[in-house]
Amino acid sequence: MDKENASAPENCNFSVTAQKEENVHLIWTDVLRIIAIFGIIITHIASLEFMGDPKTMEWQACNIFNSLTRPCVAIFVMVSGVFLLNPDKEYSLKKLYFSKILKFIAIYLVCTVFFACYHQLYHGFSFDFSRIKRELSDGPGHLWFLFMICGLYIVSPFLRLITKDKRYIIYYLVLSLIFVSFAHLMITVPCLEKFYKQTLLRFELPFIFGYSGYFMLGYWLSTQQLSKKTRILIYISGIIAAIASVAINGYAGYHFNIRGTGFYNNISLPNVICATAVFVFCQYHFNTKTPFHLPAGIIAKVAKRCFGIYLIHPVFLTVTSSARLREIFLSPSPFIYIPLLAIGYFAGSLLIVMLLEKIPFVKKCII
Repeated sequence: MDKENASAPENCNFSVTAQKEENVHLIWTDVLRIIAIFGIIITHIASLEFMGDPKTMEWQACNIFNSLTRPCVAIFVMVSGVFLLNPDKEYSLKKLYFSKILKFIAIYLVCTVFFACYHQLYHGFSFDFSRIKRELSDGPGHLWFLFMICGLYIVSPFLRLITKDKRYIIYYLVLSLIFVSFAHLMITVPCLEKFYKQTLLRFELPFIFGYSGYFMLGYWLSTQQLSKKTRILIYISGIIAAIASVAINGYAGYHFNIRGTGFYNNISLPNVICATAVFVFCQYHFNTKTPFHLPAGIIAKVAKRCFGIYLIHPVFLTVTSSARLREIFLSPSPFIYIPLLAIGYFAGSLLIVMLLEKIPFVKKCII
């Protein structure tokens, strides 16, 4: 995930061009990276209990955490779009493929072998060759993100042409909102699912499907000057969307035994609204200051290691998935143990990444 130096002038001018001219570090993008990776870790912890009984307090607590942190992947993509889709910045195809895409491919191959070996070691050198073969062919589940981000990078030269004209940006975002987010919402409503398949799906618009809308949305928001009234409206919409996601997912689980509605999907409309609200909040509140008055340098150092944290954190998830450990962690309230585990996983992963940085080749891959 790209990280560059730019600026956010004290008069809240968030224009990418102005940022480039001032050449000041973007604190708010660092904050967003940290929020996103921490939220993803919470999602993965909460998902460990997702096959339990939806009528229990533990499941409903996990649903709350799971629902609220779903926009975090979108936030990662939006931050990448801020830098990669800037048409004023030169980005050659050679640099795109050799410094980004090939790097991700190498990371995927290394991580696939590592986690296959790690799981065998964790299970006591059982050497289940069918399992090893399956893990090597399927790869670690959390690395789906690498394929998605590579796809966005591949089409980014075309998206950068769109960002040269604000009218085309709006047009692209509207298409994405209609054919992706709204369309996906239809899938969750039985009476509208047939309509979606017989109409919107037949338009065949793969160029706007998936996460490309988030990619474009992140860049577009970074160039806008939003009024205070507009920002408040966005925040209220985000809160309503978050509450709706928690309530609908919890209701579907409790009454219909449905453990994953369409509202959990990263590209669903509520998650678009929530991701936008968090993005705008950080953009306008952390442009010149940091949360809890933490030193900006420390936040920047942690933020640049977020990609490595994302790659490493499943090591801890494997340990927690042990039935005995889960019983121990479930004894207190889930509202306590889930955040505490997330903090521990985040800190542990950060420590591992900092140790791996001592290896020159590895450092280039994880940062």
